[in-house]
Amino acid sequence: MDQSAVVRLASQVENEYWAFLTELRKLEAHQYPTSSCLDFLKGLSREASKNLERVKEAAENALALPDGSDDISIEIDEIRASRVRLIQDLTVFLDWVTGAQTRKVPWSFVPSAERLANKIIPDLNTILYCENRYNYRIVWFKNPAEELQKYCFVSLPRLHRINVLMHTLVGHELFHPRCKDFTDKHRNKVATDAAKECKETFPDLNPNTLFGQQQLSRKTAEIMFAWERALHELLCDMFCAELFGPAALLAMRAYASFSEWFRKPAPDNTYYPHWQYRFETVWQRAISKPALEGLWEKMSQHGEIQEFLHCFKNELSVFKDKAALESTKGYDFVQNLPEDESSKLLKIAYAEISKLLGAAHKYVESCLPGGLAKWSDCDVLKQVPRLVSRLEAGIPPNEIPNIVYGEDNSEGEYKGEPAELPAILLAGWIYQVFREGRGKEDKVLPYETLSRFILKGCEDSEMLRSR
Repeated sequence: MDQSAVVRLASQVENEYWAFLTELRKLEAHQYPTSSCLDFLKGLSREASKNLERVKEAAENALALPDGSDDISIEIDEIRASRVRLIQDLTVFLDWVTGAQTRKVPWSFVPSAERLANKIIPDLNTILYCENRYNYRIVWFKNPAEELQKYCFVSLPRLHRINVLMHTLVGHELFHPRCKDFTDKHRNKVATDAAKECKETFPDLNPNTLFGQQQLSRKTAEIMFAWERALHELLCDMFCAELFGPAALLAMRAYASFSEWFRKPAPDNTYYPHWQYRFETVWQRAISKPALEGLWEKMSQHGEIQEFLHCFKNELSVFKDKAALESTKGYDFVQNLPEDESSKLLKIAYAEISKLLGAAHKYVESCLPGGLAKWSDCDVLKQVPRLVSRLEAGIPPNEIPNIVYGEDNSEGEYKGEPAELPAILLAGWIYQVFREGRGKEDKVLPYETLSRFILKGCEDSEMLRSR
């Protein structure tokens, strides 16, 4: 390639980097709920500037070489690699950071979510953003650059921006980076067992032939992919339920409202585990029944919310029975699939998953950070009925009123106790279940108002906590 071509390529890539840096400067002018986004933008700008300097250096090196030199191609490769880093690795952040602006996210919820993330994945700085998908997801990086690897992005569905009760599922997403440690620990044994089962299931494939070895290896790899995919989701489901209890269960139900609960995990849905199995696993493994009894007892002590208690208790009971949460229908669905090849592989994967569910739940429990409030904590259970009472009175569920008196019994000092996030979300779901049963009665908060009250409760509780 001659020198004029080098100039042309370098000029295009330099212009693209300059355009990218201009977009970053524009984004820095916007408001964000916390400092995380601005810190990320500064790091992204430094990384882009370093790449731009590489392009300039490569172009200068190429121009210093005689036309026709083989070494020119080395510099051209560096210019192309810098462009790949920009197009494939860096530009995606423009949309994500745009979606993280204060006016585009549930900004009142962001500090609570970031505090939660700092406990669960302390090595990562979490940024929440909204995008035009009906989906919750988390992305963290091994690439593009070491400076950016300390960040992860959690996306929320934009149309549900203020639907804070469904944002309970953030607890699910935040555990994804922790799942690999569990599956890596068990991978070798599961792979060995799966390969053995595979040979027995497909006796026509001779492992002593190259073709047989290749086919068995491909089938085992497919089993392992389905195994890991499902187990990661189940681990995150159980973690979310350990944090938020029935609030997690109802948020899952809300999110899955238009999904088929018995959809076969398959390549076309990336082996996404079917909802029935997920609900059964959460109910049977991660919802503490003694804690539920404790919640009923605490709520029964507050006469003004007995209707709320009755409605919520009944809703969970009906949901448990109608959805057969104490059954094995989810597992049986897989084991009773037709005897085609993909179903046979799926049966092996889910048999291996079933063996590990007990260990998976213990791993989830071991990952619950100290100092992080959980719905089953006695102090949190005490907060829930008082926060329901505040919502019933049209007050944000942000704190538990508390008067502290001096030793001389003089006039007390008001010191509100910040409400914990699990208590806020659980109280919100209790009110929402009551609201759904009452239709459009005037005395019941409309859902948008309820959502804004809960968001305000999250914001105010964080402010109280930081004083």
